[in-house]
Amino acid sequence: MKRFLFILPLLFGLSLYLAPFQLFSQAVGMAPVAQQEEKVYEVVDEQPLFRGGEKARMRYLVDEINYPQQAMEEKIEGVVFIQFVVEKDGSISNVVVLRGVHELLDREALRVIAEMPHWTPGKVDGEAVRVLQTIPVRFRLSR
Repeated sequence: MKRFLFILPLLFGLSLYLAPFQLFSQAVGMAPVAQQEEKVYEVVDEQPLFRGGEKARMRYLVDEINYPQQAMEEKIEGVVFIQFVVEKDGSISNVVVLRGVHELLDREALRVIAEMPHWTPGKVDGEAVRVLQTIPVRFRLSR
């Protein structure tokens, strides 16, 4: 019990001592080492590839998109441009709407892209790297 009572003020004092350094690093835009992300490439030697190729990616989108009922009733159509990162392991992250059409369609496009299966990652000098991708997701009603 005595050790605990001694260690508690010591830890509290240490946190007060380190607080100004933390505030400084945040003010100048420095992230702690554990939170720094690796570079995201836009130009690579080998582009990331949806497993199965372009036709398989198109088939995935056709199969997985659920046209929102309200958007169908309101006859909302268009192309949502989605940007995301293909990670080193082929997973998808940082999915955002680059250019949207309507909230209903934007949300569905985000959902489908975020749930995509792993891709074959892009490479620079033979090593897998994080790569920024942008793809259009077309919503068109049958005529």
